[in-house]
Amino acid sequence: MAEQSEMTRRDRAQRSRARQLTGLSVGMVGMVMVATLGVWRLMHGTGDRYDLMFPAIAALMAWMVPAVVMGWDGGSRRERKWLEDELTREWRGRAMALGFLVLLAGMSGLYLVGLWRPDLAMVGFPAVLMGSGMIVGLRFAWLDHQAEADDA
Repeated sequence: MAEQSEMTRRDRAQRSRARQLTGLSVGMVGMVMVATLGVWRLMHGTGDRYDLMFPAIAALMAWMVPAVVMGWDGGSRRERKWLEDELTREWRGRAMALGFLVLLAGMSGLYLVGLWRPDLAMVGFPAVLMGSGMIVGLRFAWLDHQAEADDA
């Protein structure tokens, strides 16, 4: 009986984290659009304080999803007993490796674009930063979903 309730608690904690990662990742899509528009306005001299605030928030949001995946957020720390196991560490490594590759490819692309059009490279930064973070969260959530499907 205690073993069954422990599994239920573990399943709930893992499912909650997967939903949180998916929600944050999807929410970041909207933030990319707002931040990109803000950078564009700032570069053309028509921006206001909100156009400065949204790209700054986007840079911080780019860290949110990887922080949840790594277990650095408050919720993951409280639920560490239920969220940490060997399989989770494997998923974490896969998700972070993919996110790093996306970040490296995106930044390489921005570098090359910046040699030709520095303004376009600057506008692309929010998408690359947040895109790599989104990839980390979505990959981790997908791996969790695949494991649940295999268990069923």
